[in-house]
Amino acid sequence: TILPCLLYKMICRKTLIFDVCDRYAMAHISPKRKLLYSLVNKIEEQSAKMATALITVQDKLLATFPSKPKYADVIMNCSDGNFCNDKIVDREQKTDAGKLTLIFPGTISKDRGLEIISRAIKGLDNVELVIAGRVIDEKLLERILKVSNVKYEGLLHRNDALALTSKADAMIILYDPQVPNNNF
Repeated sequence: TILPCLLYKMICRKTLIFDVCDRYAMAHISPKRKLLYSLVNKIEEQSAKMATALITVQDKLLATFPSKPKYADVIMNCSDGNFCNDKIVDREQKTDAGKLTLIFPGTISKDRGLEIISRAIKGLDNVELVIAGRVIDEKLLERILKVSNVKYEGLLHRNDALALTSKADAMIILYDPQVPNNNF
């Protein structure tokens, strides 16, 4: 969406704040596709330079932009935790107290380690993996749901996802370090 926004900024002389949580090419294009990867990175870097302001979620990510607009800063994209206290459960009220409950609240795709995690817990009676989130890879979800102690809760509203997370013993995700964006 940045390209039409830049056009609008130039034609109508408006302010444009470019808010970047992760670099598009680094997150979605294999570095093996050098030309496309480089092109998308250059477009994003040039767009950031032309914006009125640039916001990212950490200094390390901000440093990936060689040229920045006059206003560039880091604003973390996390909550202070005060918006859903009514749904957060007391750890003493956790269901299945004898089980280790792992939760994965995120995008269900091949680069998140879900197959590895499900294989690791397969057959462990006292461990369960609860998955919630948007499904990108349907076949992956079908495969991992064949493991009896893996459950899928669907795509949840933010407060419901936080409530589910508060009932778990741990959130788990495995990032592939070969995906450049995962290093942030």
